[in-house]
Amino acid sequence: MPLASNLNWWPGDTVANQVIAPVGADGEISFYNSQGDTDLVVDVVGYFTDGTSTPSDAGLFHPLDPVRLLDTRSDAGTLGPGSYLTEQFAGIEGISSSADAVIANLTSVNATEPSFFSLLPEQVAPETSDVNFGVNQTVPNLTIGSLNSDGELDIFNAAGTADAIVDVFGYFAPEDTGGGTVALPCSAAGLSATAGTSSQGTPVTVDATAACPSGSAVDYEYWYKPWYSSVWMLATNWSGSDTYTYNTSTWTVGTYNLAIWVTSGGAYQGVYAMTDVMSAPDYQYAEHTIPSESALSGYMANPANVGIVARCYGDWAAGVNCDESGTPGQCTFWAEINWDSPYFSTVHGNASGLPRSYTELTGDPVATTPAVGDLVVWDGPGPFAAGPDGHVAVVIAVGPGDSTYTVSQMNWSGQSWDISTMVVPFSASAFASQELLGFLPPG
Repeated sequence: MPLASNLNWWPGDTVANQVIAPVGADGEISFYNSQGDTDLVVDVVGYFTDGTSTPSDAGLFHPLDPVRLLDTRSDAGTLGPGSYLTEQFAGIEGISSSADAVIANLTSVNATEPSFFSLLPEQVAPETSDVNFGVNQTVPNLTIGSLNSDGELDIFNAAGTADAIVDVFGYFAPEDTGGGTVALPCSAAGLSATAGTSSQGTPVTVDATAACPSGSAVDYEYWYKPWYSSVWMLATNWSGSDTYTYNTSTWTVGTYNLAIWVTSGGAYQGVYAMTDVMSAPDYQYAEHTIPSESALSGYMANPANVGIVARCYGDWAAGVNCDESGTPGQCTFWAEINWDSPYFSTVHGNASGLPRSYTELTGDPVATTPAVGDLVVWDGPGPFAAGPDGHVAVVIAVGPGDSTYTVSQMNWSGQSWDISTMVVPFSASAFASQELLGFLPPG
Protein backbone atom coordinates (compact mmCIF):
# COMPACT_ATOMS: atom_id res chain seq x y z
CA MET A 1 0.00 0.00 0.00
CA PRO A 2 1.36 3.47 -0.88
CA LEU A 3 2.18 5.98 1.84
CA ALA A 4 1.75 9.01 -0.46
CA SER A 5 -0.57 10.04 -3.31
CA ASN A 6 0.30 11.35 -6.76
CA LEU A 7 -3.19 12.40 -7.86
CA ASN A 8 -6.37 13.32 -5.93
CA TRP A 9 -9.85 13.90 -7.38
CA TRP A 10 -13.60 14.12 -6.76
CA PRO A 11 -16.28 12.18 -8.68
CA GLY A 12 -16.53 13.38 -12.28
CA ASP A 13 -13.26 15.33 -12.19
CA THR A 14 -10.66 15.24 -14.95
CA VAL A 15 -7.39 15.94 -13.14
CA ALA A 16 -3.81 15.90 -14.46
CA ASN A 17 -0.51 15.81 -12.61
CA GLN A 18 3.14 15.33 -13.56
CA VAL A 19 4.69 12.30 -11.86
CA ILE A 20 8.31 11.13 -11.76
CA ALA A 21 8.25 7.41 -10.89
CA PRO A 22 11.06 4.85 -10.44
CA VAL A 23 10.92 1.85 -12.77
CA GLY A 24 11.18 -1.69 -11.41
CA ALA A 25 13.85 -4.20 -12.43
CA ASP A 26 11.41 -5.62 -14.98
CA GLY A 27 10.86 -2.15 -16.52
CA GLU A 28 7.36 -1.81 -15.12
CA ILE A 29 5.50 0.55 -12.78
CA SER A 30 2.23 -0.10 -10.92
CA PHE A 31 -0.81 2.17 -10.55
CA TYR A 32 -2.92 1.97 -7.38
CA ASN A 33 -6.49 3.36 -7.07
CA SER A 34 -7.74 3.95 -3.53
CA GLN A 35 -11.52 3.64 -3.97
CA GLY A 36 -14.36 3.72 -6.50
CA ASP A 37 -13.96 3.09 -10.22
CA THR A 38 -11.95 5.38 -12.46
CA ASP A 39 -10.26 5.50 -15.85
CA LEU A 40 -6.58 6.32 -16.15
CA VAL A 41 -4.63 8.09 -18.93
CA VAL A 42 -0.81 8.05 -18.92
CA ASP A 43 1.22 10.33 -21.22
CA VAL A 44 5.00 9.79 -21.18
CA VAL A 45 7.14 12.93 -21.69
CA GLY A 46 10.63 11.54 -21.00
CA TYR A 47 12.83 9.33 -18.85
CA PHE A 48 16.06 9.44 -16.81
CA THR A 49 19.06 7.12 -17.14
CA ASP A 50 21.40 6.08 -14.34
CA GLY A 51 24.36 7.84 -15.93
CA THR A 52 26.18 4.70 -17.12
CA SER A 53 25.00 5.37 -20.66
CA THR A 54 24.08 8.70 -22.25
CA PRO A 55 21.51 8.79 -25.08
CA SER A 56 22.29 11.24 -27.86
CA ASP A 57 19.37 13.50 -26.92
CA ALA A 58 20.00 13.47 -23.16
CA GLY A 59 20.39 16.69 -21.22
CA LEU A 60 21.45 17.76 -17.75
CA PHE A 61 19.03 19.60 -15.47
CA HIS A 62 19.88 23.20 -14.50
CA PRO A 63 17.75 24.65 -11.67
CA LEU A 64 16.67 28.31 -11.66
CA ASP A 65 15.10 30.68 -9.21
CA PRO A 66 11.45 30.66 -10.29
CA VAL A 67 10.70 33.25 -12.98
CA ARG A 68 7.30 34.14 -14.48
CA LEU A 69 7.87 33.93 -18.20
CA LEU A 70 4.28 34.38 -19.37
CA ASP A 71 1.02 35.79 -18.03
CA THR A 72 -1.54 36.39 -20.77
CA ARG A 73 -3.56 38.61 -18.44
CA SER A 74 -0.88 41.27 -18.90
CA ASP A 75 0.82 40.32 -22.17
CA ALA A 76 0.43 38.19 -25.30
CA GLY A 77 -3.39 38.07 -25.12
CA THR A 78 -5.98 35.55 -23.93
CA LEU A 79 -6.01 32.22 -25.78
CA GLY A 80 -9.05 31.61 -27.95
CA PRO A 81 -10.73 28.28 -28.72
CA GLY A 82 -8.53 25.84 -30.67
CA SER A 83 -5.67 28.36 -30.69
CA TYR A 84 -1.90 28.23 -30.20
CA LEU A 85 0.37 30.74 -28.49
CA THR A 86 4.09 30.57 -29.35
CA GLU A 87 6.58 31.71 -26.70
CA GLN A 88 10.39 31.91 -26.68
CA PHE A 89 12.15 30.14 -23.78
CA ALA A 90 15.77 29.36 -24.78
CA GLY A 91 18.29 32.16 -24.26
CA ILE A 92 16.14 34.40 -22.07
CA GLU A 93 15.52 35.07 -18.37
CA GLY A 94 18.52 32.97 -17.34
CA ILE A 95 17.61 29.97 -19.53
CA SER A 96 20.46 28.66 -21.69
CA SER A 97 20.36 29.31 -25.42
CA SER A 98 21.05 25.57 -25.88
CA ALA A 99 18.12 24.47 -23.65
CA ASP A 100 15.94 21.80 -25.21
CA ALA A 101 13.30 21.50 -22.46
CA VAL A 102 11.98 23.50 -19.51
CA ILE A 103 10.33 22.55 -16.23
CA ALA A 104 7.51 24.90 -15.35
CA ASN A 105 4.20 25.35 -13.60
CA LEU A 106 1.46 25.88 -16.18
CA THR A 107 -1.67 27.51 -14.72
CA SER A 108 -5.10 28.15 -16.21
CA VAL A 109 -7.08 31.29 -15.25
CA ASN A 110 -10.38 32.90 -16.35
CA ALA A 111 -11.62 29.99 -18.47
CA THR A 112 -15.03 30.50 -20.09
CA GLU A 113 -15.57 26.79 -20.89
CA PRO A 114 -14.21 23.45 -19.66
CA SER A 115 -10.97 22.93 -21.60
CA PHE A 116 -7.34 21.85 -21.44
CA PHE A 117 -3.86 23.22 -22.20
CA SER A 118 -1.18 21.25 -24.02
CA LEU A 119 2.50 22.18 -24.28
CA LEU A 120 3.94 21.34 -27.71
CA PRO A 121 7.21 22.06 -29.55
CA GLU A 122 5.24 22.60 -32.78
CA GLN A 123 1.70 23.61 -33.73
CA VAL A 124 0.29 20.13 -34.32
CA ALA A 125 -2.99 18.65 -33.12
CA PRO A 126 -2.33 17.59 -29.51
CA GLU A 127 -2.86 14.00 -28.42
CA THR A 128 -2.20 14.76 -24.75
CA SER A 129 -3.14 17.40 -22.19
CA ASP A 130 -1.04 19.05 -19.48
CA VAL A 131 -3.71 20.95 -17.51
CA ASN A 132 -7.46 20.20 -17.42
CA PHE A 133 -9.81 22.86 -16.05
CA GLY A 134 -13.42 23.94 -15.73
CA VAL A 135 -15.11 27.32 -16.04
CA ASN A 136 -13.31 30.03 -14.00
CA GLN A 137 -11.07 27.44 -12.33
CA THR A 138 -7.48 28.35 -11.43
CA VAL A 139 -5.63 25.06 -11.98
CA PRO A 140 -1.83 24.61 -11.95
CA ASN A 141 0.24 21.62 -13.01
CA LEU A 142 3.91 20.76 -13.18
CA THR A 143 4.99 20.32 -16.80
CA ILE A 144 8.11 19.40 -18.73
CA GLY A 145 7.97 21.09 -22.12
CA SER A 146 10.22 20.10 -25.02
CA LEU A 147 11.44 23.11 -27.04
CA ASN A 148 11.75 23.24 -30.82
CA SER A 149 14.98 24.04 -32.67
CA ASP A 150 14.32 27.77 -32.21
CA GLY A 151 13.93 27.41 -28.44
CA GLU A 152 10.16 27.95 -28.61
CA LEU A 153 7.17 26.24 -27.04
CA ASP A 154 3.52 26.34 -28.12
CA ILE A 155 0.60 26.44 -25.70
CA PHE A 156 -2.65 24.99 -27.11
CA ASN A 157 -6.10 25.80 -25.70
CA ALA A 158 -8.88 23.40 -26.67
CA ALA A 159 -12.15 25.29 -26.05
CA GLY A 160 -13.52 28.66 -24.96
CA THR A 161 -11.12 31.39 -23.92
CA ALA A 162 -8.59 31.13 -21.09
CA ASP A 163 -5.51 32.88 -19.72
CA ALA A 164 -2.25 31.00 -19.20
CA ILE A 165 0.55 31.57 -16.67
CA VAL A 166 3.97 29.91 -17.05
CA ASP A 167 6.48 29.95 -14.18
CA VAL A 168 9.84 28.35 -15.07
CA PHE A 169 12.20 26.96 -12.42
CA GLY A 170 14.64 24.87 -14.45
CA TYR A 171 15.72 23.63 -17.85
CA PHE A 172 17.52 20.76 -19.55
CA ALA A 173 20.52 21.31 -21.86
CA PRO A 174 22.88 18.83 -23.57
CA GLU A 175 25.82 17.93 -21.37
CA ASP A 176 28.52 18.95 -23.87
CA THR A 177 27.29 22.56 -24.15
CA GLY A 178 28.29 23.49 -20.63
CA GLY A 179 24.93 25.12 -20.09
CA GLY A 180 25.17 27.43 -23.11
CA THR A 181 25.08 31.21 -23.18
CA VAL A 182 22.55 33.17 -21.14
CA ALA A 183 21.42 36.74 -21.76
CA LEU A 184 20.82 38.35 -18.39
CA PRO A 185 17.41 40.01 -18.09
CA CYS A 186 16.52 43.46 -16.83
CA SER A 187 15.68 43.36 -13.13
CA ALA A 188 13.18 46.21 -12.76
CA ALA A 189 11.15 48.72 -14.75
CA GLY A 190 9.02 51.78 -14.12
CA LEU A 191 6.38 53.68 -16.08
CA SER A 192 4.87 57.11 -15.42
CA ALA A 193 2.46 59.27 -17.38
CA THR A 194 2.76 63.02 -17.74
CA ALA A 195 -0.79 63.34 -16.38
CA GLY A 196 -3.14 61.01 -14.54
CA THR A 197 -6.15 62.42 -16.38
CA SER A 198 -6.28 63.29 -20.05
CA SER A 199 -9.03 65.17 -21.85
CA GLN A 200 -10.59 62.76 -24.29
CA GLY A 201 -8.58 62.64 -27.51
CA THR A 202 -5.55 64.47 -26.06
CA PRO A 203 -2.33 62.46 -26.60
CA VAL A 204 -0.76 60.88 -23.48
CA THR A 205 3.04 60.75 -23.07
CA VAL A 206 4.73 58.21 -20.80
CA ASP A 207 8.30 57.92 -19.49
CA ALA A 208 9.90 54.52 -18.91
CA THR A 209 12.80 53.55 -16.67
CA ALA A 210 14.68 50.26 -16.43
CA ALA A 211 17.42 48.54 -14.44
CA CYS A 212 19.29 46.42 -16.98
CA PRO A 213 22.75 44.80 -17.18
CA SER A 214 25.54 47.24 -18.00
CA GLY A 215 26.27 47.49 -21.71
CA SER A 216 23.05 45.78 -22.84
CA ALA A 217 20.91 47.21 -25.63
CA VAL A 218 17.63 48.16 -23.95
CA ASP A 219 14.37 48.15 -25.94
CA TYR A 220 10.83 49.05 -24.92
CA GLU A 221 7.44 47.81 -26.12
CA TYR A 222 4.32 49.85 -25.28
CA TRP A 223 0.82 48.41 -24.63
CA TYR A 224 -2.57 49.61 -23.41
CA LYS A 225 -5.79 47.98 -22.19
CA PRO A 226 -9.15 49.79 -22.48
CA TRP A 227 -11.45 49.94 -19.48
CA TYR A 228 -14.09 47.86 -21.29
CA SER A 229 -11.79 45.00 -22.31
CA SER A 230 -9.60 42.29 -20.77
CA VAL A 231 -7.30 42.23 -23.81
CA TRP A 232 -4.03 44.18 -24.00
CA MET A 233 -3.41 46.02 -27.27
CA LEU A 234 0.00 46.76 -28.78
CA ALA A 235 0.56 50.49 -29.27
CA THR A 236 4.05 50.25 -30.78
CA ASN A 237 6.60 47.47 -31.23
CA TRP A 238 10.12 47.28 -29.81
CA SER A 239 12.12 50.50 -29.94
CA GLY A 240 15.02 52.03 -28.05
CA SER A 241 12.98 55.03 -26.93
CA ASP A 242 12.18 55.34 -23.22
CA THR A 243 9.36 57.80 -23.95
CA TYR A 244 6.22 57.25 -25.99
CA THR A 245 3.10 59.26 -26.83
CA TYR A 246 -0.15 57.31 -27.07
CA ASN A 247 -2.65 58.34 -29.75
CA THR A 248 -5.93 58.57 -27.80
CA SER A 249 -8.19 59.78 -30.62
CA THR A 250 -10.30 56.59 -30.42
CA TRP A 251 -10.27 56.26 -26.63
CA THR A 252 -13.65 56.43 -24.94
CA VAL A 253 -14.38 57.75 -21.46
CA GLY A 254 -12.84 55.54 -18.76
CA THR A 255 -9.61 54.32 -17.16
CA TYR A 256 -6.93 52.86 -19.42
CA ASN A 257 -4.12 50.61 -18.18
CA LEU A 258 -0.75 51.37 -19.81
CA ALA A 259 2.19 48.97 -19.74
CA ILE A 260 5.71 48.51 -21.06
CA TRP A 261 7.93 45.50 -21.55
CA VAL A 262 11.65 46.17 -21.22
CA THR A 263 14.20 43.80 -22.79
CA SER A 264 17.97 43.60 -22.54
CA GLY A 265 18.79 41.23 -25.34
CA GLY A 266 15.79 39.92 -27.23
CA ALA A 267 12.17 40.66 -27.93
CA TYR A 268 11.05 37.95 -25.50
CA GLN A 269 13.15 38.86 -22.49
CA GLY A 270 12.26 41.50 -19.98
CA VAL A 271 10.22 42.91 -17.15
CA TYR A 272 7.12 45.06 -17.29
CA ALA A 273 5.61 48.03 -15.50
CA MET A 274 2.11 49.55 -15.51
CA THR A 275 0.31 52.81 -14.85
CA ASP A 276 -3.24 54.12 -15.32
CA VAL A 277 -4.63 57.10 -17.22
CA MET A 278 -8.19 58.37 -17.03
CA SER A 279 -9.62 59.40 -20.39
CA ALA A 280 -11.92 62.22 -19.26
CA PRO A 281 -15.03 63.36 -21.14
CA ASP A 282 -15.14 66.64 -22.94
CA TYR A 283 -18.90 66.38 -23.36
CA GLN A 284 -20.71 69.46 -22.05
CA TYR A 285 -23.45 68.44 -19.65
CA ALA A 286 -26.31 70.69 -18.61
CA GLU A 287 -28.31 68.85 -15.97
CA HIS A 288 -31.93 69.74 -15.21
CA THR A 289 -32.19 71.41 -18.62
CA ILE A 290 -35.86 70.58 -19.02
CA PRO A 291 -37.98 72.05 -21.80
CA SER A 292 -41.21 73.71 -20.74
CA GLU A 293 -44.23 71.48 -20.39
CA SER A 294 -45.85 73.22 -23.36
CA ALA A 295 -42.72 72.65 -25.46
CA LEU A 296 -42.69 68.95 -24.55
CA SER A 297 -46.36 68.69 -25.44
CA GLY A 298 -45.61 70.31 -28.78
CA TYR A 299 -43.18 67.50 -29.63
CA MET A 300 -45.90 64.89 -29.36
CA ALA A 301 -46.98 63.10 -32.53
CA ASN A 302 -49.77 61.55 -30.49
CA PRO A 303 -51.73 63.87 -28.14
CA ALA A 304 -52.30 60.90 -25.82
CA ASN A 305 -48.72 61.26 -24.65
CA VAL A 306 -49.40 64.74 -23.25
CA GLY A 307 -50.81 63.16 -20.11
CA ILE A 308 -47.57 61.22 -19.57
CA VAL A 309 -45.55 64.43 -19.84
CA ALA A 310 -47.78 66.19 -17.32
CA ARG A 311 -47.50 63.31 -14.85
CA CYS A 312 -43.72 62.97 -15.20
CA TYR A 313 -42.58 66.55 -15.77
CA GLY A 314 -39.41 67.60 -13.92
CA ASP A 315 -37.36 65.20 -11.81
CA TRP A 316 -39.14 61.86 -11.79
CA ALA A 317 -39.13 60.40 -8.30
CA ALA A 318 -38.65 56.70 -7.71
CA GLY A 319 -41.95 54.85 -7.85
CA VAL A 320 -43.67 57.24 -10.26
CA ASN A 321 -45.01 55.37 -13.28
CA CYS A 322 -43.57 57.13 -16.28
CA ASP A 323 -43.01 54.51 -18.95
CA GLU A 324 -44.81 51.85 -20.91
CA SER A 325 -44.17 49.06 -18.40
CA GLY A 326 -45.33 51.05 -15.38
CA THR A 327 -41.94 51.51 -13.77
CA PRO A 328 -39.79 54.62 -13.85
CA GLY A 329 -37.64 54.67 -16.66
CA GLN A 330 -36.77 53.64 -20.09
CA CYS A 331 -34.57 56.12 -21.95
CA THR A 332 -36.02 54.54 -25.10
CA PHE A 333 -39.53 55.60 -24.07
CA TRP A 334 -38.34 59.11 -23.22
CA ALA A 335 -36.99 59.36 -26.77
CA GLU A 336 -40.18 57.95 -28.27
CA ILE A 337 -42.49 60.50 -26.65
CA ASN A 338 -40.17 63.30 -27.78
CA TRP A 339 -39.81 62.01 -31.36
CA ASP A 340 -42.11 63.75 -33.84
CA SER A 341 -42.42 60.69 -36.06
CA PRO A 342 -45.19 58.54 -37.50
CA TYR A 343 -43.30 55.55 -36.08
CA PHE A 344 -43.50 56.65 -32.44
CA SER A 345 -45.94 53.88 -31.53
CA THR A 346 -44.34 51.08 -33.55
CA VAL A 347 -40.60 51.46 -33.02
CA HIS A 348 -39.99 49.95 -29.59
CA GLY A 349 -37.30 48.16 -27.65
CA ASN A 350 -33.92 48.74 -26.13
CA ALA A 351 -31.23 50.64 -28.01
CA SER A 352 -29.61 47.58 -29.60
CA GLY A 353 -32.93 46.65 -31.24
CA LEU A 354 -34.05 50.07 -32.48
CA PRO A 355 -31.99 50.39 -35.72
CA ARG A 356 -33.27 47.07 -37.05
CA SER A 357 -36.83 47.90 -36.06
CA TYR A 358 -36.55 51.28 -37.78
CA THR A 359 -35.11 49.80 -40.98
CA GLU A 360 -37.79 47.09 -41.17
CA LEU A 361 -40.58 49.61 -40.71
CA THR A 362 -39.31 52.33 -43.04
CA GLY A 363 -37.15 50.51 -45.55
CA ASP A 364 -34.58 53.31 -45.03
CA PRO A 365 -30.98 52.86 -43.81
CA VAL A 366 -29.93 54.21 -40.44
CA ALA A 367 -28.11 57.56 -40.85
CA THR A 368 -24.43 57.93 -39.92
CA THR A 369 -24.50 61.73 -39.45
CA PRO A 370 -26.72 63.66 -37.02
CA ALA A 371 -29.69 65.86 -37.87
CA VAL A 372 -32.15 67.73 -35.66
CA GLY A 373 -35.04 65.47 -34.69
CA ASP A 374 -33.07 62.22 -35.05
CA LEU A 375 -32.91 59.57 -32.40
CA VAL A 376 -29.24 58.92 -31.63
CA VAL A 377 -28.69 55.31 -30.58
CA TRP A 378 -25.62 54.04 -28.70
CA ASP A 379 -24.71 50.44 -28.05
CA GLY A 380 -23.69 49.28 -24.62
CA PRO A 381 -21.76 49.02 -22.52
CA GLY A 382 -19.90 52.07 -23.78
CA PRO A 383 -19.28 55.71 -22.96
CA PHE A 384 -23.02 56.44 -22.95
CA ALA A 385 -24.40 53.26 -21.39
CA ALA A 386 -23.38 51.21 -18.37
CA GLY A 387 -25.54 48.22 -19.28
CA PRO A 388 -25.90 46.02 -22.37
CA ASP A 389 -29.12 47.69 -23.57
CA GLY A 390 -27.42 50.89 -24.72
CA HIS A 391 -28.86 54.39 -24.61
CA VAL A 392 -31.12 56.61 -26.72
CA ALA A 393 -31.55 60.40 -26.90
CA VAL A 394 -33.07 63.05 -29.17
CA VAL A 395 -30.86 65.32 -31.31
CA ILE A 396 -31.98 68.92 -30.73
CA ALA A 397 -29.08 70.81 -32.41
CA VAL A 398 -26.14 70.13 -34.74
CA GLY A 399 -22.91 72.17 -34.76
CA PRO A 400 -21.13 73.57 -37.87
CA GLY A 401 -19.79 70.84 -40.15
CA ASP A 402 -21.35 68.16 -37.94
CA SER A 403 -18.52 68.78 -35.45
CA THR A 404 -20.93 68.43 -32.52
CA TYR A 405 -24.51 67.54 -31.84
CA THR A 406 -26.67 68.36 -28.82
CA VAL A 407 -29.07 65.83 -27.34
CA SER A 408 -31.93 65.86 -24.89
CA GLN A 409 -31.84 62.76 -22.73
CA MET A 410 -33.02 61.12 -19.55
CA ASN A 411 -30.73 59.43 -17.00
CA TRP A 412 -31.22 57.75 -13.65
CA SER A 413 -29.26 59.46 -10.87
CA GLY A 414 -29.65 58.34 -7.29
CA GLN A 415 -33.37 58.01 -6.67
CA SER A 416 -34.72 60.16 -9.49
CA TRP A 417 -34.64 60.65 -13.22
CA ASP A 418 -32.71 63.62 -14.51
CA ILE A 419 -33.62 65.21 -17.83
CA SER A 420 -30.58 66.91 -19.30
CA THR A 421 -28.90 68.10 -22.47
CA MET A 422 -25.40 67.14 -23.62
CA VAL A 423 -23.12 68.47 -26.37
CA VAL A 424 -21.28 65.54 -27.99
CA PRO A 425 -18.21 65.97 -30.26
CA PHE A 426 -18.67 64.12 -33.55
CA SER A 427 -16.61 62.99 -36.51
CA ALA A 428 -16.92 60.09 -38.92
CA SER A 429 -13.72 58.54 -37.51
CA ALA A 430 -15.12 58.64 -33.96
CA PHE A 431 -18.32 56.83 -34.94
CA ALA A 432 -17.21 53.35 -33.87
CA SER A 433 -15.26 54.45 -30.79
CA GLN A 434 -18.36 56.15 -29.39
CA GLU A 435 -20.27 52.86 -29.76
CA LEU A 436 -22.77 54.55 -32.11
CA LEU A 437 -25.40 52.35 -33.73
CA GLY A 438 -26.62 55.25 -35.81
CA PHE A 439 -29.08 58.11 -36.11
CA LEU A 440 -32.76 57.36 -36.78
CA PRO A 441 -34.37 60.18 -38.84
CA PRO A 442 -37.91 61.26 -37.95
CA GLY A 443 -39.26 59.79 -41.22
